[in-house]
Amino acid sequence: MTERTFDLPRGGVYTITDETVTALLGTGSGEAARLYLYLLSHRGKCLDTKACAALGMTAAALKAALQLLQTAGVLREAAPAAPPLGDARPDYAGAEVAQGIKRDPAFRHVVDEVQRRLGKILSSNDLQILFGLYDWRGLTPGVISLLTAHCVEDTRRRFGEGGRPPTMRQIDKEAAIWEQRGIDTEEKAERYIETQETRRQVSSRVYRLLGIEGRAPSSSESRYVSEWADMGFAPDVVSLAYDRTVLKTGTLNWKYMHSILCSWHEKGLHTPAEIEAGDTAPAKRAPAAPASGSVGAKPAPGRREREAVERIRRLVKGE
Repeated sequence: MTERTFDLPRGGVYTITDETVTALLGTGSGEAARLYLYLLSHRGKCLDTKACAALGMTAAALKAALQLLQTAGVLREAAPAAPPLGDARPDYAGAEVAQGIKRDPAFRHVVDEVQRRLGKILSSNDLQILFGLYDWRGLTPGVISLLTAHCVEDTRRRFGEGGRPPTMRQIDKEAAIWEQRGIDTEEKAERYIETQETRRQVSSRVYRLLGIEGRAPSSSESRYVSEWADMGFAPDVVSLAYDRTVLKTGTLNWKYMHSILCSWHEKGLHTPAEIEAGDTAPAKRAPAAPASGSVGAKPAPGRREREAVERIRRLVKGE
């Protein structure tokens, strides 16, 4: 029983590019195309026994389909995930930390700064974690200060002014996230914090716009809203997409709304003015384009995507 993971687009809504469609068609194999779609829906994970059962393939056919996809360049096996750096943090002795405070003025300043921000005296265990941030993770005093302030503000926002401050373990976990994202300077830290705050404000306004109040958004809702924020859409543009969605479907259809915003993003339309000039609401679209080959004929919006999906369907059915 072999289990592998491949690098593929993630999320509940997938985009198959023309290049990928051409590559899949080039394999000449309906089983390869079916396997590709299966891997998309399973976040790139392939456990041979389960994949064979789901697709009705033999182990040999699965292996051949995988080889075709890899040869076509649409499938690349993911590299093994490296163990988080935090798992190997040294177990500093209390005497070692004490010597660090005594001999290193910079670390002594870090201790004073963190205690001030947390409003408490750090315990021996807290000091060991803090020394790990400084000595092992190699964070500068300025980055540690920004990291601590960011965690304090996040905790205050979630639990209110009277809530307890974050623990050093929570700060250490956030430090591991920063490390994975390459945030190792004060400039990068400030930019990250600013981006996160902007994203939070946009998401909060979008949730209110969509009537999500008095409860936490679901994981799917959070994922959609985060993607829209990452695309650079302000709440007023999301409102336009929401209006079009309700007019078309009669309700809040997340997938349909996401497709509208993805379409605008692909066209480079990110403001109401750009959308008004570069995109037409369905109710105002011009009559259908002349038959193929007519002079001046233009492809209908989304036609290329529909044709690509239809080619995949025909290939899967072996037509």
